[in-house]
Amino acid sequence: MAEAREGGIPDGLGAGQPSKRAWHLAFRCHAVRRRTGGAGVVLLSATPAKNSPLEFYNAVALVDPGAFERAGVADPETFISRYCLTEQAMAQKPDGTLIVRAAVKAFGNLAELRDVMGDIAEFRTADEVGLRIPEALPTQVHVDLTSAQQMEFRRVVGEIEDIQEQIRKLMHDPKGNAGRIEALRMKIMGLSMRLDLVAIHPELPEHSGKDYRAGSVVRLDGQAPKLEACANTVAASLARDGVCAQLPSSCASESPPNSGDYCMACGHIIFVENVAVHDWLVRLLVERGVPRHRIAVLNAKVAKDPETRQQIAERFNGVGCPSEDEYLAPEFDVVIANSVAYEGVDLQRRTCAIHHIDLPWEPASLQQRNGRGVRQGALSNEVKIVYYLAKGSLDIRRLVKIDTKASWMKSLVASQDRVTNNPAAGSDLSVAELLAELASPEQRAKALAWAEQDRLAQEAVRKQRTARAANGRLQSAADRFARAGRSDAATAARLRTEAEAILAELGKVSADTWPWHALAQGIRDQAAYVPAKGPPLFSGTRLRLRGTVYELGRIDGPALAAGNLPLRQLGLLRYELHPLDNDLLSMLGELTPADIGPTVPWDEHADHQALMPRLGESGTEWDNWESKPWLHLPGAKADALWPAGEAAVVAWLKRRADNRYGNWTDLAVPLQDAGRAATTSTTQATPRLARGAQLVPPTDAGWRRWLELAEARRQAVAASRDGGALWPSFAEMATVAQAWWGRSLHAAQRGS
Repeated sequence: MAEAREGGIPDGLGAGQPSKRAWHLAFRCHAVRRRTGGAGVVLLSATPAKNSPLEFYNAVALVDPGAFERAGVADPETFISRYCLTEQAMAQKPDGTLIVRAAVKAFGNLAELRDVMGDIAEFRTADEVGLRIPEALPTQVHVDLTSAQQMEFRRVVGEIEDIQEQIRKLMHDPKGNAGRIEALRMKIMGLSMRLDLVAIHPELPEHSGKDYRAGSVVRLDGQAPKLEACANTVAASLARDGVCAQLPSSCASESPPNSGDYCMACGHIIFVENVAVHDWLVRLLVERGVPRHRIAVLNAKVAKDPETRQQIAERFNGVGCPSEDEYLAPEFDVVIANSVAYEGVDLQRRTCAIHHIDLPWEPASLQQRNGRGVRQGALSNEVKIVYYLAKGSLDIRRLVKIDTKASWMKSLVASQDRVTNNPAAGSDLSVAELLAELASPEQRAKALAWAEQDRLAQEAVRKQRTARAANGRLQSAADRFARAGRSDAATAARLRTEAEAILAELGKVSADTWPWHALAQGIRDQAAYVPAKGPPLFSGTRLRLRGTVYELGRIDGPALAAGNLPLRQLGLLRYELHPLDNDLLSMLGELTPADIGPTVPWDEHADHQALMPRLGESGTEWDNWESKPWLHLPGAKADALWPAGEAAVVAWLKRRADNRYGNWTDLAVPLQDAGRAATTSTTQATPRLARGAQLVPPTDAGWRRWLELAEARRQAVAASRDGGALWPSFAEMATVAQAWWGRSLHAAQRGS
């Protein structure tokens, strides 16, 4: 279960409280696993997840609670952070008002998530297991707006244009006016919802908020073209001469009734969200000859509890075939419904057509609507999906927006995708698109120009989000490559496979959105720092920051661990530690490929020649080791420069010994003496060097040698207490490692 957070729990994560049935199932699965040593639970489900990505997490946990833990996912919060991609989206509250809140739009880290689930789960489509699902046949019925509707549309669009002009005037200071701008945008979205009601009837917005009593009749003057078109279509389909041509094969041996009261495979579902319209639709159908007792209404006012809704479903579907003892004939031919029928109400047995008077505000709801009839158990081979669209309204535009983009379910499990399950993120019209769609002819050119500007702005935002997401994925791959180097062979192979899958996934991102494909390949064998925005950075990277060329120091050193980036301006000796604050991160985000690598003009040889003789020089007589560049020099460069810099470092140690009372911190120095590790201080290093000890370099090669000495010490300690006494303690060697290289010895090298 997700925890509350700033801005509330994101939309798309399902209910905030678990059901009693879920608890009971979890307890029973736990009891089985405890008796069988962890096995014994097999989960079979037609819909492993319907409403929430967390349902995948919970389903896997029922079968194997350790499946996600082995991947480092200990709880739902970690699951959400690692696998669920959220973004701010418009949401509708139960009272009809709009709010902006986070919503789950898709899955991320898909390769890893599929691996975790693939170990214990197998998904099959309905075709693969032989389940018959009717074919969905979408069709559109276009109707003209009445003159009254057109007049109300023009009035509302004019109001939207006025508000948009107010927003443009406030954009001179978007930060200072953020609250007012957001309030105006919300008002525009509220007006766009009003237009949805006007597309049904111009007076409907005034009636939609009134109290609705079951059995009352909403009487509005004038025509309602969409409702009338729907009523005509349904009534024509239900008109018959007593012989049902659509009798299902399962009941083919029975003679259909001659009364013409019902048809086993001819039931209609009409969806329209506004409750006030339901009673009006009943009246229009009755006027066209559909018996009132054959029409059911399914909304929260008429069917207040699940039991009543189930009864309506059974009376619509019927039970069994006429020859069966427990056969119950269908009582309803038409069900007029809204969102209360989206879940838990199965109407598929007799459904031949699903009619949409309006379109859901959130496209995911279309999946729930159509899923009432297009599902296993339907008696018809085909189900018509009829959309009633008002010309000149937002209907057509919104339907186009609800396209065949992959939903978060489809992106993970192919079997979750159906023809009718086509919710899409980002289906809401922008303000500019809305105005362009509804503008008067004299305003259309201006509105189209605004829409194009708005499109370009949205495209820029989309690219920024995609680039940030790509950087996050690259950091995830870099972490896996790094962990592979510290893991056993089997784990290392798995981590590298996962990392390679991420790199392959990133390869699909266009170069104009994320231009770091070539640099990204370096993470296979180099430590990397990947900022939220900008290129991956490696030790020794040359980069131009606002006109100045720098060399980046060690990525795996103490600087980055402390939240700093070690940067050395070319021609200078010292590495400056730059905090990774907003200013530096902003500069990194401004980098382009031209600011990195060989395209930046510099003279490598001249820079090295200036650096080498100064590697041991002193700013003051009592300066500390931290002021030297060795802690931050990239490993390969430190190895290359050590022959020229060794003498300078030895001279620096001698100065320390000659001035032992200076105002500086003593330093633990690593030596190799008679094939063994030795540690000493800066004041004692010179005499020991004079007696034949060797200084272990502060380079990558020196670090590898120190690790070898630490392993030799561990083996000596394990073999003989006396032999181990000739070596420094693990604590002493670890202190030197941290001081000299800024690195840590692994506890496994401690020994006994």
